[in-house]
Amino acid sequence: MKRILLIGSLLLAAAIGASAQSLIGTWTTRFSETEQQDGAVTTMEGTDLLVFTESTFTRTASFTVTISSGTEPVNIKITASGTVPGTWTRKGDQLTLTPDKKAKPQIDVTTENAPEFISTIFSEQLRKEVKSALKESETGTIVSLTDKEMSIKDDEGEILVYTRK
Repeated sequence: MKRILLIGSLLLAAAIGASAQSLIGTWTTRFSETEQQDGAVTTMEGTDLLVFTESTFTRTASFTVTISSGTEPVNIKITASGTVPGTWTRKGDQLTLTPDKKAKPQIDVTTENAPEFISTIFSEQLRKEVKSALKESETGTIVSLTDKEMSIKDDEGEILVYTRK
């Protein structure tokens, strides 16, 4: 009986260790969304790169927003990216990413085809929004996890599919 309990305990410990280690590595996802309003079309496309070690992570997010209008010759392209380190925890299917509050993420913003005053306004506003977003803790539900793919449902119910690099 003791032998069965010992083997059971070892298998349980191995399973717990394997589930924690199964996140370790580099994961990436791509996203795209389009919105139409008042004749203008706004398209956002980007990537989210997560690199997990045993207890820490680094997130690099980058995206491009293109604003175009059929009524006026406007085609503004804004590209932003930033990186932040932090720690992660997993409890069952709940994955929590907690960015380092002391980190000062470097946010790069570029604009194309925009007048200088619009470029300045967008750049500063977007820099603040990206920095704020990168420093927010997130908890998602792991819907599925394999060696090559991880699906996470965010707090808005959207499922993001990450692939291991």
